[in-house]
Amino acid sequence: MKVFMIKEKRNDSSEDASLGCLVYYEEKKEFQIRIYEKTEYWMCPVFLSSFIKKGEYVLDARWSRVWVQQRILSWERQNLQAILTENQMEEYDEYELLLRTQGKCGQDDCYLELQN
Repeated sequence: MKVFMIKEKRNDSSEDASLGCLVYYEEKKEFQIRIYEKTEYWMCPVFLSSFIKKGEYVLDARWSRVWVQQRILSWERQNLQAILTENQMEEYDEYELLLRTQGKCGQDDCYLELQN
């Protein structure tokens, strides 16, 4: 099991906000998001805020995978094999891509921080 803190970069030079965690179960190759109950819906990306508005703070494997897939290179991407080769990857692996990108995407200020 690997645990990542889901953090959001703060532009006002204060400490980055911790929104929750993303757990990766290696044997099952499944993700699970756990949002901290203290997290307000306006503090996080729209995808996560929609769950908070419904009072849901633990996302199942399906929804957690959707969130991860929004943050990494799509398996349908043109020239995918060339990109994988350039990154010394033999095959498409969501977890490995997530590690390499720290879960950053251009749509929000969230990133992942692997916990030891």
